[in-house]
Amino acid sequence: VPPENLQDDFVSKYSDDQWSKVMQVNVQSHVIAARELIPDWEQGIGDGCFVVTASAAGLLTMIGDASYGVSKAAAISFAEHVAIAHYPAVQVHCLCPQAVDTPFTANIASPSNSAMSDGLISPEFVATCCLNAISNGDFWILPHSKVQEYAKRKALDHARWLKGMRSLRKNLMDANVKAKL
Repeated sequence: VPPENLQDDFVSKYSDDQWSKVMQVNVQSHVIAARELIPDWEQGIGDGCFVVTASAAGLLTMIGDASYGVSKAAAISFAEHVAIAHYPAVQVHCLCPQAVDTPFTANIASPSNSAMSDGLISPEFVATCCLNAISNGDFWILPHSKVQEYAKRKALDHARWLKGMRSLRKNLMDANVKAKL
């Protein structure tokens, strides 16, 4: 669970147990699934379609929750590895939405949540995006159209991107303070 106050999002605020739990849920779950499924797919048993549920936070980081962003970046890296090492037996897709309208996001909606900045999308829309990507053989599933643009900007000028993210964090902190008044 991300901290309520962005000033509490420093890495030192997270215990080893918290980091381990987040990594188990967001990374190790994909590793376990791959271990179970890929051997059959490489033998021609089953469809060989593997969808990794990552997040835009894995591409762009997560202001307010270091463990989440880091774990989702690791999930993306794992998806890339499987796509390289197990081609052509496995078709890999990597889902990277920002905020999806679920009970989880209802619990974390606040002015200081950077994932909400481009709006909530429905689970049905995400499902449609997934099915389209699978049908087209696309690796990336980016339901929020701006995510690809943000990732490009990050890759082209990392120093500028870091400066922009620092500014966004400050703006979110300011909005959070104003919301509490």
